[in-house]
Amino acid sequence: MQRRRKVVLSTLGVMLIAVVFICSWFRPEAVKERNLDFLKHEAAEFIREQSADNIFSYEKFESGEYRTYTCNINDVYISGPILSVVEKNNELLDGGISWVVSVNGEIIGTIEQDAALYSVSLSSQDFNQYILYGTAYILQAISSRKLPAVSYYEYNTEGGGTFLSDNILATFNYVTGEYGFVKAASKFPSASSLITSRLGSEYLDFMANKERVVDLP
Repeated sequence: MQRRRKVVLSTLGVMLIAVVFICSWFRPEAVKERNLDFLKHEAAEFIREQSADNIFSYEKFESGEYRTYTCNINDVYISGPILSVVEKNNELLDGGISWVVSVNGEIIGTIEQDAALYSVSLSSQDFNQYILYGTAYILQAISSRKLPAVSYYEYNTEGGGTFLSDNILATFNYVTGEYGFVKAASKFPSASSLITSRLGSEYLDFMANKERVVDLP
């Protein structure tokens, strides 16, 4: 009888530990952090795949056209993330994640990922990612002003892109990279509040958490 009681107590102890582990593993905050780490490594791998013999080629809009530049992959950095949101029926839905790509301190564009940040099975899912050079100038301007940024767009619309900051809308042309700043209408929440609630306050500066591509396994 006493032996059976020990077995039962031991089994209950193991089950309790398992429940605590499972709850911790699937906690939204834990899922988010795992996925961000995974997505950052995927962005780095994308850069490496675009390189040959340690040389990375990228585009930059100058004098009315895009020109190709090259650099050593050791000089390529990834920082971020930047939260993307899409407005649909007056709701702000998650629209993916962007990572800022820079070369020797100069922003050259973003890696866009249409991934679901809070998906517990993200690492086994397929998602699209591509590099967008048209974001370079606007993000450099936002960064120089030390402002937060959220990529914002409306569902089922086409045209230029928009970054939402605190009481500011930064609009830009995807093709030329030309940009401008306007005061945000009252319907727009602040970028700081969106970032803090959906990512965390540690991600308010999209140039923080900067790492070299070659240092990300």
